[in-house]
Amino acid sequence: LRQGGFLILLGVTVGIAGALALSRYMGSILYEIEPTSPITYASVTVILVAVAGLASYLPARRAMRVDPKVAFTEE
Repeated sequence: LRQGGFLILLGVTVGIAGALALSRYMGSILYEIEPTSPITYASVTVILVAVAGLASYLPARRAMRVDPKVAFTEE
């Protein structure tokens, strides 16, 4: 989960920086939304973090249920 959390944080940081850098271009294609709308940035960030967190949690939970002895003897 720690590795997934780091990648999520890195992705959100790079994504927000890229979106802010491209805000002038995005302003020409968005309709009735400001390109730097904090509500939009916050809602998209929360949704992406939730989905990415779930995508990290499910395999980690499955891996915690495997007995290490069984995993090593099968490989």
